[in-house]
Amino acid sequence: MESIYWNTDGDKATTNISYNCVDRHLMKDGYKHDIAMLWDGNFWDDDVHDYADLSWDVVDVLTRKIANIFKGFCGKARKLGKTGSHPSLDFLEIKKNDQQGENDRILFLLHNVIQLPISIMAASRIGAVSVPLNPAESTTSQLIEVIQEIQPVLVVTVDAFWQGHKLIEIKKELDIAVQKLQTTSVKRILVIRHTAPNDGVPPPDEFELNKEIETEWRDLVAKADISCDPVWTPKLQLRTISTKQALIAAEQLAPLTVSDCLSLAHPQTALGLIGFVAIWFSGKTLAIYEGPLDHPDPSRLKQVIRKFELKSAIIPTCDLEPEYMAIVQVPTLTRIVTEHEDTALIQKCFPDIEVLQCNVKTSLE
Repeated sequence: MESIYWNTDGDKATTNISYNCVDRHLMKDGYKHDIAMLWDGNFWDDDVHDYADLSWDVVDVLTRKIANIFKGFCGKARKLGKTGSHPSLDFLEIKKNDQQGENDRILFLLHNVIQLPISIMAASRIGAVSVPLNPAESTTSQLIEVIQEIQPVLVVTVDAFWQGHKLIEIKKELDIAVQKLQTTSVKRILVIRHTAPNDGVPPPDEFELNKEIETEWRDLVAKADISCDPVWTPKLQLRTISTKQALIAAEQLAPLTVSDCLSLAHPQTALGLIGFVAIWFSGKTLAIYEGPLDHPDPSRLKQVIRKFELKSAIIPTCDLEPEYMAIVQVPTLTRIVTEHEDTALIQKCFPDIEVLQCNVKTSLE
């Protein structure tokens, strides 16, 4: 595995997460058309599955396009204090910014959709700060608090999404939050069509956009330029984590993973954020899952692993039911990396699989 790439052209060594996780892999023979990402959607039945795979070339092009979109809305950085009212934002601290156009915050109000890891790469590419927030676990009041405290210039969200059989209309919740705030730092809200139909497709209903502040994602992506050089910096890029910290933590975690690897945690958490960065840092295939672990039954985690023939998984602390897990065999899986304190439960659900404990937060301290 390659070490962190440092650009030494200037007075001090600088780097970029996007370059380390995407660009340099494209320089290797045969990588361009290899699979970079596997995504499994919430929907499931015996015959129909909602899934996607993206090559490294596609991830690279989308990263550059999205980075250029973000450039259009990231302007003068703001000076802020500290946050922490949201229960899972305990390692987020906004520091003072002194660069024009750099370190603006982008709030990713997204669950585990395809656009989330690519958008984090895109934000890093231009020196903006990614703040991922899991809409499946956030109330309107918490959303208001987060927007007030981090002062994002840009919000990226979906119209709505399914968690099991529950429809979460997060766009409506965001509308309520923005209306209650009355004045915010948000310049633009980019909305990804996730449940609403395209033209000619039957219900659910179309979503409405407030064109004064909202833009549909696909319109911008289609028009965006694909040329976007990375911003070289060791400064604050991911929450309170500097580029250097994030890449060092990813470099430590990466050897524990085996491609293809599932990163189950949401990037709102330290494990989810560094987990997916580690997989791409080492040039491995990243797999993510959109839905809950009990849909359609508590064997879903193993169903995802078996479906994509995954070889390793990064699993957060979560509820697992050994009885259901025993139903599904995962012969390709060789290793689990987890922060779960009860490794005996993990081992019971995944017998004969190597289980490694890790604490990403400790590696970031």
